[in-house]
Amino acid sequence: TAGTPIAGATVMIEDTDISTVTDADGVYVLQVPRGEYDVRVMATEYKTLELDDVRVMADIGVTAGVTLYAADGGPETVQVPSTQLEEVVVLGVFKPTEDAAGIERFATSITNAIDVAQLERFGDSDVAAALNRVVGVAVTDSKYATVRGLDGRYISATLNGLLMPSTDPLRRDVQLDLFPTNIVEGIEIQKSYSPDKMASTTGGAIQIKTKGLPDERVHEVSGGLGFNTEFTGDDILNYESSNDDWLGYDSGLRDLPGGVLSATDNGRSLTVCDPAIDPVRCTSPREAARLGVRFQDDYNVRTKDALPDVKASWNFGDRLPAGDNEWGYYLAAEYARETSDRGDAELTNPLETEGGYMRSRENTAITGYATLGYEYGVADEIISKTMYLHNTDDTTRLEEGVDNLEGNFLNSAILEWVEREFISQSFTGHNEFDFDHGTHLLDWRMAFSRTDRDEPDRRQYSYFNGNLSTSAFERRWSDLQEDAIDVGGDYAIVLDWGTISSTEVKLGGMWSDKDRDVDQYRFGINLGDNGGDLDLGIDQDLEKDILPYQNFALDKVRLAAKTADTDSYDSEETVYAYNLTTNTDFGDAWSELLGARYED
Repeated sequence: TAGTPIAGATVMIEDTDISTVTDADGVYVLQVPRGEYDVRVMATEYKTLELDDVRVMADIGVTAGVTLYAADGGPETVQVPSTQLEEVVVLGVFKPTEDAAGIERFATSITNAIDVAQLERFGDSDVAAALNRVVGVAVTDSKYATVRGLDGRYISATLNGLLMPSTDPLRRDVQLDLFPTNIVEGIEIQKSYSPDKMASTTGGAIQIKTKGLPDERVHEVSGGLGFNTEFTGDDILNYESSNDDWLGYDSGLRDLPGGVLSATDNGRSLTVCDPAIDPVRCTSPREAARLGVRFQDDYNVRTKDALPDVKASWNFGDRLPAGDNEWGYYLAAEYARETSDRGDAELTNPLETEGGYMRSRENTAITGYATLGYEYGVADEIISKTMYLHNTDDTTRLEEGVDNLEGNFLNSAILEWVEREFISQSFTGHNEFDFDHGTHLLDWRMAFSRTDRDEPDRRQYSYFNGNLSTSAFERRWSDLQEDAIDVGGDYAIVLDWGTISSTEVKLGGMWSDKDRDVDQYRFGINLGDNGGDLDLGIDQDLEKDILPYQNFALDKVRLAAKTADTDSYDSEETVYAYNLTTNTDFGDAWSELLGARYED
């Protein structure tokens, strides 16, 4: 009768020893590695049915219901392509670490999680913004995370299980606004210590995982415009810029003039006197003037129209067969530019300055991301992830107030351009080995990462009681480059015992080497021998009246070298560690985690 279950039918995979028999309800179950298979279904008094090219994917259940026809003449075998199955239902397989709720429920430590669905729903542009939504986590300066009130000295941040270099010359913690959420698959925030984390992670650990291979073909193009009714289209602060500022790359306008470092002992010394007296230490007034006029004379704060925020993104990926295995890729790119403005803010620091300030900032972010992977065997894989992140802040700030320490009326300006860059190439792998006593799991990872922070020609100057202070005038060039090589791995053995209990024994190790190079040079101005009558009043134009090139040539003002010996430095940090943990589940309700760690 049509629709009647057939018990005792044989279901087998062609050219293998894999077969099974349907039960009383006509249901069968076969476990096979990923790949394409030809399936044969046979039953007494029925024609044999052949299903060609049935594709099985990793971690996905495929339910195929077929109809057998009575053997009442005609061909004994019926061939049906997999695309013409009567019913094919793809079922999701439960994976406890796939979404935030599962991660938090099954974690052996106090953990909060954000999954990709939540990131898309929240709409936050970067990881730092997303972390603001987590209880017990605070983000300062829109970059740095604190967990349970503890800052970067007591927390660690990893990317795909590996440590990252920093872009801050004074801090070791990672600036999390660098990482856009469009390439992030999930974030875990661990608020308690475990042996597989860094020894300094007493406050917590932030684990960022980027997107891997897609389950199916994806292709998305999106764009957007943003308007702020408070300032879009209105005047905001600005200063002279280069042609490529809209891309987030300085075209060379802010470069340190050539020859200045060699003539000033890398910005440490510039003594204007007669070289005949001391040819080593003395720089002639003529040479000093020549050095001074080589600096770009852009100091004045201007205004310009605030443009709308813009964003454009593209991603493309697919998963393709490779014999019995699969390979896949995922590509993503994004350009984003946004403007923020504080038109009338208040300074309320009783120990420093009280008054007001205005600040305009334009941020440009460029993202490039590529994942390439190969999946083989039952659950083995190797994944390559390449990442390029470039983030630029262009800031103009004016302050006005009273210096409470000395009682001076203060006017100051800061013109700042900061480019931050993160480049990473990582390889990760997962392998499973089945033995009689249980399954062995091997996870390995390695990466090379580089960060660069370039701050060309940061200009800061102040007026005290209406007069320009030469001692508070500074132009600064700084560059940080940090290289990191990280290698790590975990070998785990899963042992089932009893009827509902299991123990995972895991041995892990890691090695990390970071090499940091920071170069910083600072220059200022002094009055020259002919600068006694120079009007330094706030009503004078800084570019035309106080610091034009002719005032350097007439020795009214001089270039001053202000670099200290401690401004530039090199550092290296090497860490290696081993850990051993056992995680025992006593049914669904109880678990026990034991472990030890050695780190040096």
